[in-house]
Amino acid sequence: MKTLKHLDDWLIKNAPTPLKQKIFFTENLQVMIKSGLTLPEALNTLSLQVESRYFRKKISQIEKIIDSGRSLSSGLAKFPKTFSKFDCNLIEAGEISDSLEESLAELTACLKTDHELRSKIQSITTYPLIILVTIFGVSIGLIAFVLPKLLSLSKNLDQIKSLPLITRVLIAGNNFSQHHGLFIILILTILIAGIVYLTSSPSGQRRSHYVLLRCPIIGLLIEKINLARLTRIFSSLLRMNLPTIKALNITASAINNARYKQALNKIEKDIKKGISLAESFSSSEGKFPPLLVQLVSVGEQSKKLEELLANLADSYERQISNSLGDLAAIIELVLILILITWMGGVALAIIAPMVALT
Repeated sequence: MKTLKHLDDWLIKNAPTPLKQKIFFTENLQVMIKSGLTLPEALNTLSLQVESRYFRKKISQIEKIIDSGRSLSSGLAKFPKTFSKFDCNLIEAGEISDSLEESLAELTACLKTDHELRSKIQSITTYPLIILVTIFGVSIGLIAFVLPKLLSLSKNLDQIKSLPLITRVLIAGNNFSQHHGLFIILILTILIAGIVYLTSSPSGQRRSHYVLLRCPIIGLLIEKINLARLTRIFSSLLRMNLPTIKALNITASAINNARYKQALNKIEKDIKKGISLAESFSSSEGKFPPLLVQLVSVGEQSKKLEELLANLADSYERQISNSLGDLAAIIELVLILILITWMGGVALAIIAPMVALT
């Protein structure tokens, strides 16, 4: 029984929570607090409505933490697999500034933006994945069933040498995989483990994020996604009248790309030294585009920084939508080329030799 209880406790803490459930939680919690319900009452009501069993138990535990006199942010922090550092920091800022409703509304908006972006990316990648899996499956079927028959038709070495080059390469590859299959699996396992290990370390993350930002098309899209998130969250936090340093700290916790996170942390340190926000952005070694740096400078002087950043965030989000549309068109074109090449290769490697040998 104790083992089952430990397992249940572990699942409650570590079981993933669907993003839609988080949106439902934050959105309805904000509505309930606005309508006058206390936090324990609102959490109790939500625990009866969420679909996920383990998320329901998480909410019940958060309710108990609040009943014991602790804050909502400390309750959320107990479940880091569900509520990120940014989530907790944003809620804590709302509690400190007595604007919890606004914090929940902002968190809901961020979660909805993330969900919308993920949905668009999934819609773009689902079709290519289906096509590639189909190509891979058919290729395995041809190698496993058709190629042996082709080899049986080739009675001697001279006949094999007379086959097209692409067919001989296919045969050689098949023979190598049969005799060295375990070696191939070992190499692939080591390669994947090495990539995971390198990208999990802080220095590895910085390098991998830097490489991704340098990739054609994808790099520009990643840059816009990070800048849109940065400007949207920073402007919202300033609108909540949070101090600039605190707003920068929370914004940095919301950014996943190591390059921009590092830049924001440096700007935060510069502000603490008395350097202006505009100077800090402009001295960030080209990590931010000139337009953002210029708007920060103008906004700081005109006292309309949050408004200008919100407008810039709108612009970035429109550009992301357009870029995703362009990316979908490019992927569709590449898939067509892959299909044509694959079909031509199959015809040349399998069908032509069979006709010639029979």
